[in-house]
Amino acid sequence: VLHVGPGDTFPDLTLPTSTGVTFSAGELRGRSAALFLFYRGDWCPFCRTELGVMNDYYGTIRAAGVELFAVSVDPPEVSERLRQRLGVPFTFLSDRDGQLLDAIGIRHVDGHGDDDIAYPAQILVDRNGIVRWTFRADSYRQRAHPEEILAAIAALGG
Repeated sequence: VLHVGPGDTFPDLTLPTSTGVTFSAGELRGRSAALFLFYRGDWCPFCRTELGVMNDYYGTIRAAGVELFAVSVDPPEVSERLRQRLGVPFTFLSDRDGQLLDAIGIRHVDGHGDDDIAYPAQILVDRNGIVRWTFRADSYRQRAHPEEILAAIAALGG
């Protein structure tokens, strides 16, 4: 069960990007909406597929005033290798200790061997930092359909 839902404030934690810059969701306030896509790790074929599909919709997402962030427990250098391998322009965030996973309620304890990972999830946050739409997978194979995501973005009303 997600700890955040529509109407809640998105947690403002500071995380490193795959390029070594620090990022805080608070930086987006008043500037941009954001779609946070939580994936299991670079080793997950379903996740790599999802990230590739989201790249196909990236132009539409950006045109709607939404920034896209891919979040996993992978270290920044692993995330950056994946970002480059997939050739995607969006930002990857590294939640090594699972602080954001815990704040949201998507930590999958021992989800990859002895390592904790994220349950696949997507959270759309408006430009004021308020959660407007969420999706949490019931299975590691399940993802939100791009049409659902685009409909949620359209409902933000720019």
